[in-house]
Amino acid sequence: MKFGTIGVVAGSIFGTMAKEYLRGISQAAKEKNLKVLVFASLESFEIEEDYEKGELALLESVNYGVLDGIIFIPNSFTLRSFGDKVYEILQKRCTAPIVIMDDVLTYQPDVIADHEKAFAALTSHMIEAHNCTDIVLIAGPEGEVLSEQRISGFRNSLAEHGLSCAEDTVIYGDYWLNAPTSYAEKLVSGEIRKPQAVLCANDIMAITLERALAEKGWEVPQNLAIAGYDGTDYAFKSHPRITSCLPAYAEAGHEAVQTLIAKINGIETEPQRINAGKLIIGESCGCLHCNLGENAERNHELYYDSLFDEFYDNRNLLMRVATAQSLSEFMRKLYQNMIPSVMIHKLCLRKNWLNETISSPLQENEILMEMQPDGSYIEFPASSLLPSDYPILNENRLIFFTSLHFGMDFYGYSVAQSGEGKITFESVYRRFCHEVNVALEEIRMRNRLKTSVYKMHLASIRDPLSGSIDWGALLNFMMWLSENSQLSTERFAIMLVFVKSRDSNSNIRLKVKKSIQNSISKELSYIRINDSTYCIFGMTENDKILTMIENSISQEQQNENCSLGFYHEYFKSGISREEFLSNMNRLRQMFEPKTTNEELAPVHSRYVKMLKFIRKEIYEHPQAEYSKESFAESMYVSTMYFQKLYKQMFGIPFTRDLIEARIAMAKELLSETNLPVAEVAEACGYKNLPYFIRQFSHETGDTPNHFRKHKRSENTD
Repeated sequence: MKFGTIGVVAGSIFGTMAKEYLRGISQAAKEKNLKVLVFASLESFEIEEDYEKGELALLESVNYGVLDGIIFIPNSFTLRSFGDKVYEILQKRCTAPIVIMDDVLTYQPDVIADHEKAFAALTSHMIEAHNCTDIVLIAGPEGEVLSEQRISGFRNSLAEHGLSCAEDTVIYGDYWLNAPTSYAEKLVSGEIRKPQAVLCANDIMAITLERALAEKGWEVPQNLAIAGYDGTDYAFKSHPRITSCLPAYAEAGHEAVQTLIAKINGIETEPQRINAGKLIIGESCGCLHCNLGENAERNHELYYDSLFDEFYDNRNLLMRVATAQSLSEFMRKLYQNMIPSVMIHKLCLRKNWLNETISSPLQENEILMEMQPDGSYIEFPASSLLPSDYPILNENRLIFFTSLHFGMDFYGYSVAQSGEGKITFESVYRRFCHEVNVALEEIRMRNRLKTSVYKMHLASIRDPLSGSIDWGALLNFMMWLSENSQLSTERFAIMLVFVKSRDSNSNIRLKVKKSIQNSISKELSYIRINDSTYCIFGMTENDKILTMIENSISQEQQNENCSLGFYHEYFKSGISREEFLSNMNRLRQMFEPKTTNEELAPVHSRYVKMLKFIRKEIYEHPQAEYSKESFAESMYVSTMYFQKLYKQMFGIPFTRDLIEARIAMAKELLSETNLPVAEVAEACGYKNLPYFIRQFSHETGDTPNHFRKHKRSENTD
C-alpha cells in the first residue's frame, strides 16, 4: 500500500518526553520517506472551557482523509481530561489506523516505554557504582500504574543484589513538591532514619528534595546521594546536576511508526514493550566524571535555548505586533521578530476571521489564506491542510500545527518547521504562539472599532435635512478607507453609474438601486450622488470586481426603459492624500459639470449690468454680509425671480456662487498669509469658525490647516 503522510497528535511538544518521542518518530520517518504532521496543543495545568474549545477546534477541523495513519501520545497532555476529549475526536472523525503510545492508565497502548527495567538500571547504578545498600524510594501515588512500575524495578534490582526492601523503604508521593519537602524536614529533624541514597520517581521530586536539604544546610551528595527519573532538562540544569534515567521514549517513537506502517498494510500487531533506558549521570549520586562528551553537547543546546529566551524577551514581540494597524503590517513585524530556531512559520487564516466571530471548526469546502511576509496571501482549500507546493525544508520531516484562537474564537492555524538539528522548538515557542493569538485578537478588536467608525462616516455623508451629499465628508470617508486597508494587496475601487431614463418614471431609478444592492460584494459601499448618479466604492483585492458589477447591473436592467453609463477606476492603497483628493475631485466633475456661457439662457438687458455688479461685489468683498432678499429688493424683483435671473446669467445659483467666492478668498489667504485660521474665516465672511472649517472641508476635501501646509510644501519644492 502506498502512503506518505502520517499525523502525530500530542499535547506539549516542549518537554524532554515529547522531544524524545518525536526524535524517534522523525528518525523512522526519514527511513521510510514519510512526511509527519504534528498537531500540538498549547494547553497547560489549568484550562478554561472557552480556551479548551479553541484548542480542540483545530483537531475538529483536520481532514483526516489526507493522513494514512495517526500516532496518539496521551502522556503528552498536561490535563488527562483534555487528552480524553482529543481521543474522542479522533475516534469520531478519523477512519485511518491509530497507534496509541505509552499510556496504560486509560487506553490500551500499542507501544509502551517500559519503566520497570529502566528504573531497575538506575537502582543498580546506585548499588554497583556507589556501594549503596540502604536506599529509599519516593514514589508516585500508590496504585498508580506508572508509579508501581518504578517501584517494581526498584525492588527487583534490590533483590538481584541480595538486598531486602523494608517497609519504610518505599514512600508514596505525588510526583510533585509535597512528598520530598516533607521527607527532607523529617530527615533533617531526625524524625526518620538517614539512608545512604534517595531515589525519586521523577526529576521534579529529586530537585525539590535537593533544594529542601540545601536550605537546611545539607549538601548533596556529601550528606545524601540523590537520583531522579525522566532525564529532563530541569535535572540537567540543576546544581548539582541530578543523576537521572531517560526512559526509552525515542525507541518507543521509532517503534510506533513501524507499528503504524504495519496497521496501514493490514497486518495485525501485538503491543510492543520497549525496555531500554539511558542513564544520565550527574553529580548528585556521587559520580565525578559525568558523560563529559554527551553533557557538553547538551550544555551547548541548553545554552542556545537560553539565548533564544533572552532574545525573545528583548524583542518584546507582543508590543511590536499588537500595535500593527493592519494585517499586512502585522505580518511584516511578525517575520522581523521570528524566533531564530523557527525555519518556517506560516499563518493559515480563515477568510472571514477579521469581521466575524467564528467558534465553529473549519467547514469542508472552506478556503484558507496562507499569509506571506509582505501581507499578501495564497488561497488553498482547508481540506488539503497545506498548499500543494508547501516544502519540507528540514531533515526532521516534522511539520507542526497549532491552533490560532482567542478563547473559543477560532481563526485558523499556524504551521511551523524547526531549524536544522532541532527536533522541536524551545518552550519560548509556546509564548510566541500565545502572543500571536493575542495580537490577532487586538487587530480584530481594532477592526471592530473601525467598523463603528465606518458606520459613522456613512451616516455623515448625506445631510439629513436637505438630502444633499456632503462632498467633504464623502472624500474623508473614502480616504479613511484607503488609509485603513488591512492587506497590502487591496486597492481602492470606485465606480460611477449614470442613469438616463426615457420617461419620468421614478421606479426605473429604484430598480437600478436594487440592482446595485444585489450586485455589490460586502466589502463595497454605494451611495446615490444625485437623481441620475450612483457611486460604488471600497477596498478590494479583486481587480475585476467592478467589471463584474457592471455586467450584473446591465444584465438586470437590459429590458428596462433606461440607458446606463459606467465609469470605474482603481487606485493603489498608500497613495498620498493630495493625490487621492486630486483623483476624487477629477471624478467629481463627471457628475457635477459646469454650464458654459454659450449654454446659458438669455437675460433681459436691463438686469445684466446689475447682475454683473453684484457678482463682482461678492468676489471682491466676500467678507461682507449678503442676502438674496436684499439684492432682489435692489433690483425690484422677487427673491425667487432674482435667483432665476442669477442662474440664467452665470450658470450657478447665487448661494453656491457666494460660497465659492468665499472659499476662493480663503484659499488665497491660507496660501499667501500667516493669518490664523480664525482671522481667515472672519476675512471671508464667516462669523462661526467651526462652520467655516466644516464648509471649507466640504468644498475642498481638506482642512484649512492641512491645505496651508500642503501649499507651503509645494512652494518650497
